[in-house]
Amino acid sequence: MTFGPEGLLPVTVPLRYAEAPFGIYGYPGSWMFSLTLFRTSNAPTRLEILLNVDFGKAAQDASLTLWGVVERPVSTDIFTGVAWVTPYEYVIPVAQDFYPDDYSLRLFRFNCEYFGSHAFYQGTDIDWGYSENPWPILPGGKDTVLVLGASDVKAVAAGKARTAPWLAVNVYTGKIVRTDAMWSPPGRLLGWWTFVQPPRKLPTPSEAPDCSDLTWTYP
Repeated sequence: MTFGPEGLLPVTVPLRYAEAPFGIYGYPGSWMFSLTLFRTSNAPTRLEILLNVDFGKAAQDASLTLWGVVERPVSTDIFTGVAWVTPYEYVIPVAQDFYPDDYSLRLFRFNCEYFGSHAFYQGTDIDWGYSENPWPILPGGKDTVLVLGASDVKAVAAGKARTAPWLAVNVYTGKIVRTDAMWSPPGRLLGWWTFVQPPRKLPTPSEAPDCSDLTWTYP
């Protein structure tokens, strides 16, 4: 649902059989957003990430009640969501259940998706966010995402710790810094988390963005 001048309005998303909307993410004030689909078949993954391209030459051309023109940047088995660090850049955790060592954090940039993504982290130190201990990946500024460490969440799940520190990961270098902000499972000490971002209403880019400043790989 979206809130319009006349109140709540339904949002129509044409989908295929055996899939359903799972989560929607975006930058505040932006005309772009991403939708995570849950698929009853997990071939090749349980989730698929969609990016709306329902906009014209101006932001007001975007439709918030009918989302029918989409791109598909990547598929993944990670349920922690998508973090929009700027109105044009977003981070998706990418992994497949049978290849746990290939977990990566990938930075995508609008209109640079044909190059793939910038993989700024790959390894096994970040938690996957399964339903037993769900948590959302969060934007932490224009160059940072906030995640949880695998060993920290494991300690909470085993009852050896009550909280886990949020980790700040630089989206360009992959450098990880432990923060003083603490996470606990929903329903316990701290409740749910979010990150407040300054709203930015930007026009649709009239020219192709510069994609030469990052190293791109597929996906």
